[in-house]
Amino acid sequence: MQQNISQNETVEQEVFPTERKQRKGRKGTYRFTYWDREDQLQAFFAWLPQELHDAPGIDWTKLSPEIMCYLINAWENSPDAATMAVVAASANGAMNQLSQKTLTRQVGKLLQTLRATTLMSCLADLKHEQIWHDWADAQENKAMAKQRLASYLAVSTGHFLRYLRRLTLSEQQRMQRYALPPPPIDFAESYFPSKQARSTQRQERKATTDILVPLH
Repeated sequence: MQQNISQNETVEQEVFPTERKQRKGRKGTYRFTYWDREDQLQAFFAWLPQELHDAPGIDWTKLSPEIMCYLINAWENSPDAATMAVVAASANGAMNQLSQKTLTRQVGKLLQTLRATTLMSCLADLKHEQIWHDWADAQENKAMAKQRLASYLAVSTGHFLRYLRRLTLSEQQRMQRYALPPPPIDFAESYFPSKQARSTQRQERKATTDILVPLH
């Protein structure tokens, strides 16, 4: 009997690694954060577009398991996969892991809604102002849209630019293709004004009304 138990334990030990690898299919990131680091990196580099494997100034192994898992799950076969990988990498080390994950997800949601609600077909389309106006007009939850836009701006005008400054001129030219085109000037305040701006607008409207009412 003891011999049978020992044999069964041996079989389970031999089968488990295979079962673990089988879980790395389409739904294969189940409990990704508990995988061995070697397995995590293998799965991540299998997802990462080949063109970015030797991206200058980026050590992909420094990304947290949570960020890797998010990218693999949310951006599999997406035309924005490479861009999102660079978005995550550009902010790596500039904030804690939770903030980095939140920032990356917010930028990702913005890109997804841009594709869903506008005529955007590639990243370069975001250089056209009308794309941004169409997106803003389609947003019902203004607070959420404002948060996503703020994260986008933090990357496009901050983290990514600081990343580029660490590179040589030829490296900058190579990575520039992953830059997030900024929205139009004053776009955020026009569509999603701050409390102070909204208060000023209300005061201006009231002042105008106070002048016009006596005239009527």
